[in-house]
Amino acid sequence: MSGHRMRMEYYPVVTEKDQISSHQIDGSEIIWKREVHLEPGREGVMQIRIDPAQAADHDLLKMCHFADHLVHLAESPRVHTPPDVNRVRAEDVANHLAKKVTKQKVDEPLDVNRAIDACLESILKLTKYRGAAFLMLDESGQKLSLKSYVHQSLNSFPFPERKLADSNLDRQAMVEGYRICRGNLSQGRLWLPTDVMTGLCVSVRFTTGAIGTIWVFDRRNRDVCNRELHFVQSIAAQLGADLEERLREIQNTDHRRMRTELKLAALTQPARHILFTDQTSSIDAHGCCMSRYDVGGDLCEIFPLSDNQLFVAIGDASGNSLPAAMVMTAVRGAIYAMLYQIRAESVEKFQPSEFVGRLNQMLDNLTGAHQFMTFVCGIVDLTTRTFRYCNAGHPQPIHLQPGKVEYLASNGLIMGVDGDAYYSESEISFAGGEALIFYTDGISEALNREHRQFRQDGIVAAAQPRLSFSAKSIFQGILSGVKIHQIEDSEGDDASVLVLKF
Repeated sequence: MSGHRMRMEYYPVVTEKDQISSHQIDGSEIIWKREVHLEPGREGVMQIRIDPAQAADHDLLKMCHFADHLVHLAESPRVHTPPDVNRVRAEDVANHLAKKVTKQKVDEPLDVNRAIDACLESILKLTKYRGAAFLMLDESGQKLSLKSYVHQSLNSFPFPERKLADSNLDRQAMVEGYRICRGNLSQGRLWLPTDVMTGLCVSVRFTTGAIGTIWVFDRRNRDVCNRELHFVQSIAAQLGADLEERLREIQNTDHRRMRTELKLAALTQPARHILFTDQTSSIDAHGCCMSRYDVGGDLCEIFPLSDNQLFVAIGDASGNSLPAAMVMTAVRGAIYAMLYQIRAESVEKFQPSEFVGRLNQMLDNLTGAHQFMTFVCGIVDLTTRTFRYCNAGHPQPIHLQPGKVEYLASNGLIMGVDGDAYYSESEISFAGGEALIFYTDGISEALNREHRQFRQDGIVAAAQPRLSFSAKSIFQGILSGVKIHQIEDSEGDDASVLVLKF
């Protein structure tokens, strides 16, 4: 391609004999050059020549960007024919993904460093400057850190860590595009290497704004010509584009990894649907844990301790998604560890208040004050027809009886706030035809268009007409009532319901 006394050329390089000379041809000089790496055995050189009489104007900058874009397209991975999926084993796919993720995690920082070094080395090769450095903003946008310094026997780089507020030159370059610094002035003596007299600071940008600066240095006190300025700006623009692309690749990789890990983590969550019926048909249970995200903080468990005794628990960890799921998983693991020990030793000695107290101490030791959990658990005894329980700040379970409603009050503080908190316990009796309804605040606090909560009244109103039916029917009545009440586009919360029908 040629035009405006400029020429863009590509040469395939197969052997050392094919190396392209950098000397002038027909009086022109190479102003831009980049190696092209395609695949093993296939390489090349892309370069731009310019008539020395031609000014390095905006057209040259556009041609450099276009050449960079062509090289990027050429080096992009090719699309291969997909394998026969019927012949691919699941373990082969898993091994391939594991190798791919491991390779990306190990190689990605090196690729970024190589991209930075290559840009700085290009500046030194194609200009008369003796040093080049790249400084990048941190996540706060308040501090610049030196990422690479390539030079030809220059002194050390001053202030490799610098606050943006203290560095007028970097800050002005980010706003105005570039700044020139002289070593014989006070600013130059502060921000340039001690043996440098001329410094050029150029902004490096993402599409969203400046992300750093490139500095180029020379020992001489010299003028910065437009051609050199435009070339450094071109390199800075390409570096910004490369870094943004690599950041996007890293983010996409992290996103895919997170999605995979969330799906695996979801397998350790409480069963979404909870079904239980004892051998004598004295109790029927139906429930569901509904997480707002892939994982959530609601806990809902039924665990037979003996033929006639049933452990029941429901809880709600603070927050949503992973933070809440981590708290819930810690509590759930402790619950099952203690339950297996209790079932192996003596169920008769089980005390709900002591059980909750031990969970509270564990959670208080493991988590911060902002991570806590409401929780209620107890023993359903089918022989004595009693429910002995401890409620640690959880929304009051509902004892639904024909013509009567009873709410199970709290017996102490929510878990995880005070490791020395005291818990009491309570006991109720039940008869055939009655029900116990456990729920989390994602049910009772569901909002309608008037921002009114569903509340306990809504639960009772939805469940009472179905009291003579099964636990599943009562559960479906509550869930249907919440869906009718709740705004369709409401973000909602983790929500769980468990119904025991006697």
